[in-house]
Amino acid sequence: MRMYGEVDPNRYVVRINVEKHRRDRVSLIDTLVHEELHILFPRFGETMICAMTERRVRSMSKKEKDRLYARIRGR
Repeated sequence: MRMYGEVDPNRYVVRINVEKHRRDRVSLIDTLVHEELHILFPRFGETMICAMTERRVRSMSKKEKDRLYARIRGR
């Protein structure tokens, strides 16, 4: 996988490229939220999804982010 993440909208599966995140230090939360938005809004373009991701991540509390990280680690 060359991207940070990808989604299979038919099966509602999000895959994260862990190696790319380690090398480039991009937020794992950002990628997960971004890919989940692709599932929720499959007709939206990349520009709209990126804007929505930025707003969503910015509005998340530390507690919400911690819960999301815990969910990721549990898999």
